[in-house]
Amino acid sequence: MAFYKLVYSDDALGCARRIEFEANDAHGALRLAQSQAAGRTAELWEGDRKLCTLRRVGPEGTIWEVGPPANGMPLSSPNSSPVAS
Repeated sequence: MAFYKLVYSDDALGCARRIEFEANDAHGALRLAQSQAAGRTAELWEGDRKLCTLRRVGPEGTIWEVGPPANGMPLSSPNSSPVAS
């Protein structure tokens, strides 16, 4: 199992929060994310590596809008690493 976290920023839809959990893979992490706040943008991390940004949209939050990590690295890059702030 790997360690994942969903990170939400403070925005007009809710307070900042972090949800840490274990899952077998990114698919399992997305299954957990599905039960979280619709309409809010979150970052999905695996350990210290940001995998993507995501947001549930559409009727009843049934559509995923998935974007690259904020550091601009493509989702499929095997050499992606977090950018220090």
